[in-house]
Amino acid sequence: MASRIGKSGIAFTRGFYIDDEIELMVLALAKAKKSNASQVVRESIVEMFKKEFGTINVRKIAKELGLL
Repeated sequence: MASRIGKSGIAFTRGFYIDDEIELMVLALAKAKKSNASQVVRESIVEMFKKEFGTINVRKIAKELGLL
């Protein structure tokens, strides 16, 4: 689902369905923040992760969940 590019840790992921309303929300947020859709999605995921797990230490949480 994702492919790594070099050692930068950047992954291009595909396979997520985003309906028209969510896409409009992302675009509106991007315009309001003078940003782009990718950055809005990234910030939203980080915020949700921190709210759910109380940290942004993704490796620690992934190990606890058996993902690594």
